[in-house]
Amino acid sequence: MRAPGRFIAFLGVGAALLASTATARAAGISVDQLLKQPNVCPTRNWSGYVGTNAYYTGISTLLQAPQPALSAQIGEGYSWIGIGGGTNICGPAGGAIQNSDLIQAGVGVQQFGSLVRYFAWYEMLPAFPRVAVMDIAPGDWVEVDIHEQEFDLWQITIVDGTQVFEQTLPYQSSHSSAEWVFEAPFVPVTQASGIFAPLTAVSAANFTKMHAIANGQQVTAGQLVPKEAVLLAPVGAISSIPLALSPDGTSFIDTTGVIQSG
Repeated sequence: MRAPGRFIAFLGVGAALLASTATARAAGISVDQLLKQPNVCPTRNWSGYVGTNAYYTGISTLLQAPQPALSAQIGEGYSWIGIGGGTNICGPAGGAIQNSDLIQAGVGVQQFGSLVRYFAWYEMLPAFPRVAVMDIAPGDWVEVDIHEQEFDLWQITIVDGTQVFEQTLPYQSSHSSAEWVFEAPFVPVTQASGIFAPLTAVSAANFTKMHAIANGQQVTAGQLVPKEAVLLAPVGAISSIPLALSPDGTSFIDTTGVIQSG
């Protein structure tokens, strides 16, 4: 099968995300060339950065609630951070969760035409996700933190302005990876199977202040030399590509669009 050709973004970013983040423009991206780079992995539903090769006990970020870019679309998009689940992100499963463990938290958008729902959530596989009781508005900057208080006892914190959600929960983790991801979620159909929901095109899926606790030390995402997950959807559907990490290794912009051949 011929590799996909060019990725055409729906919307560019007119200004820098933060002082440390480069401006992105609506322009064609050569997917063929991107996939030839080391550490770049095609996936079915993850778009972002994944740190491996360390023992992780914490992760944090400031992320922007994704905003739909088109009014006449049906889809979902989840921005999150997590520990575990991504050790073999470049493996043959193509972005499906590789480990049985994953603790994650973030914000999501569900769109059915003009009907749009925003929410905060957390999940500890194999359990289903749970909604965090707080009001999320489009474009809100939300702080998310997951860290281990003591062995296999985790604290999840989500902050949006004056709203604070916090839970401390036991969870057996492999501590094997750290993720900053924009995702098309997996929707179970039966106990043994499911489908990936269509990704909604968004104008804001931005991450900054990306840090992790790796081998007991606080590091930036860039210091991990993370793998870059690229979400390649079926022909005609919405795909997502993370732009390069900022020079200080703490920020990136996820852009969505349709891959065109040629």
